[in-house]
Amino acid sequence: MPKPDPLRPLTEKELDELDNFLLDRIPEGVAEEYDENLDEGILDISELDGFLTAVVSSPNLIQPSRWIPVVWGDCDPVWDTLEEAQKWITMLIRHMNSINKELNANSLEPIFGGREVDGENFTIVDEWCEGYMRGVFLDDGWRLMDDEAAEHLAIIMAFTQHTDWIGDKDLSDAAREKVPQAIASAALWLDRYWRGRRSEFLPPGMAAGGFPGHRTAGANDPCPCGSGLKYKKCCRGN
Repeated sequence: MPKPDPLRPLTEKELDELDNFLLDRIPEGVAEEYDENLDEGILDISELDGFLTAVVSSPNLIQPSRWIPVVWGDCDPVWDTLEEAQKWITMLIRHMNSINKELNANSLEPIFGGREVDGENFTIVDEWCEGYMRGVFLDDGWRLMDDEAAEHLAIIMAFTQHTDWIGDKDLSDAAREKVPQAIASAALWLDRYWRGRRSEFLPPGMAAGGFPGHRTAGANDPCPCGSGLKYKKCCRGN
């Protein structure tokens, strides 16, 4: 079997497959039984896209060993084979790398949801924003942001449970049309903000992209973050 390429973006078909998998992994009957203490994890591709955008943009390096369990929540998939596990985890890594590549190019096209009502299509940003905030809460470094960064984060947070979805309330049609671009612009600004400050938050003895007590990775070494990429194509380029 050829080794999966972690640099290859997911196709539209693969995105649809991953979208279905995120929901289908929930055990039968769990979705019907409400339990406020149960964390179902990330349930669709839009929420995953927002989550991984925040992971990639965080002030500190977040390894897959930390963020992948957040994707599953309390509903870990049951793998029939090792190959099956590798397939889906590789797809997660590939999508993270695609987002990182976009952000490195100073661009971002979030995967927002959509809904059709009376023949009219509406963009739904809430799931993406919820996912983004899941990623934010993985890194305490966000607490060190200044007021301007907090204002940009507030644009995203306004469409989440943390503000009781205040951004969805009393919006005119004209204002609603501008929301997707405003969120994308805020997320892109936050990524630029943290990329310019990451070295300020590294503890003594840690080089950018490395770990305490370890040498700095060489340009062609595997990236310490666990993405499967060479260091020069991953965290060194952040």
